[in-house]
Formats: sequence, structure tokens, C-alpha cells
Amino acid sequence: MKTRKPLRALIPDILLYFNRYVEQLQFDLELYKMYEGQIKEKVKESLYSELFSKAAYNRAIQRIPSINIPHKVTDKLSKVYAEPPIRFSEEDQDLMEEFAKNMHVNAKMGFSNKMTNLNKRCALEIFVQDEVQRLRVLTAHQFFPFSDSPTSPNEMTVFCKLLGKEQITNEVVIRRDGTRTATDEVTLVDIIALYSETEFLIIDSSGSVRADKMAEMGITSEKNPFGVIPFVYINKSLTELMPFPNQTAHDMGILIPKLLTDLNYSAQFLSHSVIWTKNTDMTGSEINPDSVVNLGDNHPDGSSPEIGVIKPETDIDGVLKLIEFELSAYLSTEGLKAGSIGQLEASNAASGVAKIMDESDATEARKEQTELYRMVEPDFWFKFAKMQEYWSKNAKVTKKETFSDGFIEKFSIKFAEIKPLESEKEKYEKMKVARELKLITKKQALRELYPNLPMPQLEERLAELEDELAEEKKEMMSMGLTPGFTQKAEQQVGKSPEKIAQQAENGGTKPK
Repeated sequence: MKTRKPLRALIPDILLYFNRYVEQLQFDLELYKMYEGQIKEKVKESLYSELFSKAAYNRAIQRIPSINIPHKVTDKLSKVYAEPPIRFSEEDQDLMEEFAKNMHVNAKMGFSNKMTNLNKRCALEIFVQDEVQRLRVLTAHQFFPFSDSPTSPNEMTVFCKLLGKEQITNEVVIRRDGTRTATDEVTLVDIIALYSETEFLIIDSSGSVRADKMAEMGITSEKNPFGVIPFVYINKSLTELMPFPNQTAHDMGILIPKLLTDLNYSAQFLSHSVIWTKNTDMTGSEINPDSVVNLGDNHPDGSSPEIGVIKPETDIDGVLKLIEFELSAYLSTEGLKAGSIGQLEASNAASGVAKIMDESDATEARKEQTELYRMVEPDFWFKFAKMQEYWSKNAKVTKKETFSDGFIEKFSIKFAEIKPLESEKEKYEKMKVARELKLITKKQALRELYPNLPMPQLEERLAELEDELAEEKKEMMSMGLTPGFTQKAEQQVGKSPEKIAQQAENGGTKPK
């Protein structure tokens, strides 16, 4: 979608929009840091505001568990590219597959899937480096979209990429309300690259056009030579151009480790109780297990010396159930069907949390994301084809082959089949029913249960099962039982064949 005004005329509006969302961009950065493992500092900040005792705080932070909820949940949700999709093009199949391989499209799309689930948005940047076509993923804190469309405000018309910060001396400053003020102050500004379908411009957050930055990049014209914005914006929201921040992932990423820290902290005092004394002088005494302690004589006022223990009580099972409930409720809000509820134990709570997430089912969430990427893929290949055409004509790249005119109209993609997650028990039950109904053979059942097992090993396992079954039949026949009769066989173990036959003649259990 094209802008209604030139980029220079849109600068005040873009800066007002940027100032409106600058806090969200910082939040997106913090959440990304958490995803990358920087959880402990966030938990420490939360504990610091709750624990009044400095000594208690210092003890508690030593027991923060290393469990990353945002990372685990995000990775669990992001399975669209777990199996590479199949892309089709009648005339450009080989060229498309070669570019997809050289640019690592599947890997980059897979990472973009994770970042979209983490921050609800991300972007794909198509560019050239050393005359080679490349693709990178921009996380949510590295850019922001802008729209000046009065009819479709949720559709991007300008892509704004953040290039970092720089100190400058301002002669004129554009305030938040758009007014210009003369000044001579040194400030820290953000450098922002603006991309529309027709223009390219670099500005800073003071409102100045940065021709120096454009010159550093070798850009002498403000015209966009591609005719398309060289970024693909991926947005989970269908109504908001800037989706609301993923506050839930942030809060749960702190809450679950904090609850586990509380358990670890309380466990310390369950192991090391507080000893108190009254009317005693314990100077020089050592209190150890199995030791004898002399409490001395009565106090001059007649009161007896005393010693006791304050043993804190913690409902560990109750807290674990609370963690299970909190976690399962969070997973359900993210479209994950929680698995292994009831698996947490005090001894391995962190690993139990990990198991719950590992066995959760993301089938429904993956279906929605697949439909999103069914729109992303054509958009990416359309823009890449347009940019490749420009690069080829102007000798910007080593590989100069271009796509046919009707490439994108004939492009299609097939994603891997989405199957519900099955537990091992459910798989065995399904195979048992199929075998009883004689719908599949043993070999087919083994292939279903062990799809990654090489055929020679599967044949070997099948032969072992047949040998084992033959041995069981032989043993049953030696006991006077008909092969295949197993329900009562265990009750007959230890009885002689004569006794079994006599029992049958007397109307007892008969082999069928």
C-alpha cells in the first residue's frame, strides 16, 4: 500500500507514532532478553520489591531455578517449519528451491515463527551482502510499522527500522506535539530508516533528515528502486497495526520461577530450623545432632531454663498444585493443551514443569499459524522476485537468474500435515484396537509405533516377536493349554497337565 504523502511530509507523524510506542519497544526488548535466558535478573527485581529483609533476599536469590517459561512455551508453539514445507512453481521450481536453500529460508522462517509467537510480530528483511542474496529476521524491538491510510489504518505503508542511537547537538527539536523549538542541547537520538514503496529516507528522532547516514550506506537518491518495501511484516493481530505487548508471557516467565524460588527458600528453613533459648547462657556450647546440652541452673527469679525449635511449616504439595494450575491455565490461553498434569514433585519441580510443557499439545495453535504463513510465503517470494529483478539488471548480485512474469500467480505451498499429539499409552491403545479388529498387520503396527526405525531393524524386531510368540505357544501346549488361551493361563502356572485336564472334565475352567 502506497503512502498518501512524501516521506519528508510524514516525518512529524512518524515521530509522534514512535514516541507513542517507544515504551512498548523497550518491553519487547525485555521479553526478548528473557527468551534468550536473562530470566534471573527479572526474578531478582520482583523478589527485591517483596522481601523487606536484605538477608532474606540474598538467601532467596541463590535459589532461583533455571527454568525459562517464555522460551519453552514459544518453542512449543512454533512448529510450522518443524518439517520443511513443499513449495511449487510450474516454471521456476529449480530456481526457487536453489534460492530457498542458499538463503536458508526454512530456518529463517522457523525463527520468525518463534519471534511472532513471542512478541506477536516480527519482520523479514531481504538484502544483499557481498553480492549474495540474504534474508534476516528482525525482532519486535528493532522496528515499528506506520500507516497513513485513513481507510486501512492496520495496513503498513511505511516500514521504520531502528538503526541505533547517537549523540547530537540539536539546533531545532521537534516536540511530541509536532512543534519545532530552537535549542542548543546535546541529546541522545534514535536513527530511523524509513521505507515506503516509492521512497527511502534516514532520519533521527529529533526530526532531522540524515543525509550523512545515507551517504555512509552508499545511497544518493531517496527513490526506492525496488517498487516494494523490502521487508515482510508478520503480525498475529488482524485488527491492530501494532499488536498489544505479550504481557502474559512476561508475567508468567517471572511468576513460575518465583513460586519455585519460594519453595526452595522454604525448604532451606525446613532443613535448618531456628533454635531459641530462654533463661540460659549458651556461651561456648555447641549444638549438634546427638549432643548433650547443659542448660544450667534455674534463673535467680526461679524460672527454669528452656530451649526449643521453631520449625516453619510449608504446604509444599499445595504450592506445587498451585504452580500446576497456574501453568496449565497459561498454556491453555496460548492454545496449548497441557500434558502430564499432576507430575510435579517437591524433589524435581523444575523438571516437572518442563515435562508438562514438553508433553503439551500445540495442534490447534499450529493450525492458526500455518494459515498466517500461508499468506507470508507468497508475500515474501513476490517481494524477493521484484528485488532480484533489480539486482540482476544493475549487476548487484553474482547469481543473476530472475523469475518468470507469472511466477507468483502460479506459486503454491504445502505445509506438513498437522497431527494431534499422542501419548505413548494412546498410541498403544490405538494399535491394540486395530489389531483386535484385524485392520492392520503386526508389521504395520510396528511401523506406526516406530516410524523412524530403519526397515532392517523393524524386520529383526518382528522376527524376535514371532520367535517369542512361538516359544510361548510351545510352553502353553506343554501345560495342556490351547495356544491363544491367555486370560486364565497365569492361574494354571505350577499345575501339572493332568490336573488341568481333570479340572476341565469336572466343569472347571476349560481352554477355549
